[in-house]
Amino acid sequence: MARFAFDNLLASPGAIVAANGKCFSIPTLVPARGMDGACRFLQNDRCAIHAEAPFGCSHFSTEQSKEESDAISAHGLMEIAKAWRRGDLYARLWLMLHHGGRVAPSPLEARTKMRAVVENTAADLSESELQKKEEKKRSGN
Repeated sequence: MARFAFDNLLASPGAIVAANGKCFSIPTLVPARGMDGACRFLQNDRCAIHAEAPFGCSHFSTEQSKEESDAISAHGLMEIAKAWRRGDLYARLWLMLHHGGRVAPSPLEARTKMRAVVENTAADLSESELQKKEEKKRSGN
């Protein structure tokens, strides 16, 4: 378990939550990411480990409503908070990864990086399309 975690997961500063008028974060485990910020298990635009995926992945799908996803997320975060209070394996794996330098950027940083990649890709595609149109005009087609 520890080897899999070290090879495939990162210690994230976690989700920021609010309770009783206070904001705090719950440290979470997240899949390691590639240079573009995408999950290391994303292959051919599909999850390669969905059936065995960690909670953060296996309980969500693109067909769910925001409300349904938020409720599942809140429940999962409550369970993670309990694991931290008890010092369960989840918390111990997070600490092992953190001390081993296997740390994820904050969720906000990760989203910002992924947006930049998507925007740059879209800009590159648009530029490529414009170049193709210009070439067609020049060739008379």
